[in-house]
Amino acid sequence: MTYKREEILQKTIEKLLAQSFPPSKILIVDNDPDCSAKLVWQQLTHPQIAYHSVGYNSGPAGAAFHGLNILFKEGWEWVLWMDDDDPPVFKDSMEGLFNIPRQYSEPTKIGMLGAVGVLFDAAQAKTIRLADDQLQGIIEVDNIAGSQLPLIHRRVWEAGILPSPELFFGFEELDFSLAIKRAGFNILVSGENLHRHREYANRLNFSRGLYAKKDIQKLWREYYTLRNLIHILIKKEKNWLGVFRLWFKGIFKSIYGFRYGFAYGWRNLQYLHLGFWHGFTGKLGNTIMPPNSNSKK
Repeated sequence: MTYKREEILQKTIEKLLAQSFPPSKILIVDNDPDCSAKLVWQQLTHPQIAYHSVGYNSGPAGAAFHGLNILFKEGWEWVLWMDDDDPPVFKDSMEGLFNIPRQYSEPTKIGMLGAVGVLFDAAQAKTIRLADDQLQGIIEVDNIAGSQLPLIHRRVWEAGILPSPELFFGFEELDFSLAIKRAGFNILVSGENLHRHREYANRLNFSRGLYAKKDIQKLWREYYTLRNLIHILIKKEKNWLGVFRLWFKGIFKSIYGFRYGFAYGWRNLQYLHLGFWHGFTGKLGNTIMPPNSNSKK
């Protein structure tokens, strides 16, 4: 999936083709109405690379919907969900994913594989990081982020499960992952591979803080993540306790943001307030634009 980042797209494709187990086909899903990625595709000489223009900016959720649907309709068994700026970090990343089913006792129940995964507590309205000492063998998780090589089996598509394009951006992978779980499929990661990724990212013994300051130009992301998580909790998980806890967290974050100055605090408060209201009322889609309109996300 790509949006106005031709150079990054080309480098990511090169890294995919350099994998020890490279993909049999690569589909470029272009969210740019101007079809900027088409030139990259035309310059590539690999016959296994195809191109699809969405025709408008459908966000990561919309691009994933179109890409997965197209490839599964073509008959592929496994499809990788990937952004243009999230290439595999190891040369054998894809090979490692395909080793997971060989080590799992119920391969026909597998819905998705990934490099890094987390658990999800709907009542707490938050993802839960596995402890470092738990990273052994094959582990069942609740969510695999789009940046962590979610590899989906066609049985998920055959069950009628696809990303929700109306989410546009923010927790679209969580929504998709939870739908897979509700359908009775398992989501798996390799504990050893997850440990390797944490070591690579220097995130062993990592502890999440109470609040992390964001770039003020990226605070708009808070709107989408809050809006979509509320929508997921209400419409999909039907967990009102999680909604209330998320509301209280939002109040705290909207007040605490003023610690970083009035401009930061006021913008943060506006995005959080609007995100909660739109999530509660069900107003989804591409509703606000980031300050930098050339940004993909």
